[in-house]
Amino acid sequence: MSSTSLNSAAFKALFQAAHQTFELPDTHLPALGCTSQDVSRLIETLSAARPLLSQSSTVNFTVDDKLVGTDAAVVATSESGNDVSIRLSNHAGTVWLNLLQHLLSTMSPREIFLRTGYQQEEVREAIDQFARVQDA
Repeated sequence: MSSTSLNSAAFKALFQAAHQTFELPDTHLPALGCTSQDVSRLIETLSAARPLLSQSSTVNFTVDDKLVGTDAAVVATSESGNDVSIRLSNHAGTVWLNLLQHLLSTMSPREIFLRTGYQQEEVREAIDQFARVQDA
């Protein structure tokens, strides 16, 4: 299993960027290896994790080889309440990363800021941190 962690500020930037993936035309999705259901699953998973952040300082993303498909993302808090864990399949990690990187490449820095409230570099750093889940 590979994993990466984002602090709450980076997670919030990733969350706001992920919400903009709904704006991607469906015609772009097949080239990214995903479907509109993959977009929905990304948003649903991050949305489920977000309310837990008030109790958490870190969000841990873990690729679990036992999980398959993008339906496999699960959100849970640690016993200490300091961490939120999101377990996902390798496919989900790849698809979500493709969506987020494509989004970043299609928007100008001003558009990213207006849509997310974050500077392009903040969003890029959050996506780069998330990408580490595929590197390990």
